[in-house]
Amino acid sequence: MSWAGHARVGRKAIAERPAVDLGVDRRGGHAGHTPARDTGRAMWQENVKRLDRVFELLSEPETDWEALAEFLDPDIVWEVRADFPDAGVYTGYDRLRRFSDAFDDALEQTWYRPLEYIQAGSHVVVPLRWGGLGKGSQTPFAEHEETWVLTLRDGRISRVREYATKHDALEAVGLRE
Repeated sequence: MSWAGHARVGRKAIAERPAVDLGVDRRGGHAGHTPARDTGRAMWQENVKRLDRVFELLSEPETDWEALAEFLDPDIVWEVRADFPDAGVYTGYDRLRRFSDAFDDALEQTWYRPLEYIQAGSHVVVPLRWGGLGKGSQTPFAEHEETWVLTLRDGRISRVREYATKHDALEAVGLRE
């Protein structure tokens, strides 16, 4: 799968957008569209579906790591923001699982809600909200907003970089708000 190009898809827009009939022109092609453009759009829509599934899996009460492995490169690199207590770079699928398990020691359940997906070359910028429930107490953990930059390699997420703001994340991939 290719994440080439630049596109923006809001979460609400995906859920509410009706199927679009592009029509066929008299020469048998799609009216107003080139095959390459249609292929790129279809690939982007498939990537959005895959990302939605990743965030669903990350938000389940018990993470299904076997299902999640389908979407993650075995050599994934996850860079946690420097202003967090668990800041650092976690390399490899097994190290990511151990990091997640440590996070789960403090929280009963976590959830992640992507606000939009912004395609930028081989990267996808994902502003999101996340939070959870405290272990044992079920006290809601303060909701946070941050932005992740995901990089795809061979159809899987190979890198995640966390940023405090959407502005910083966009700047990191060469875009501006």
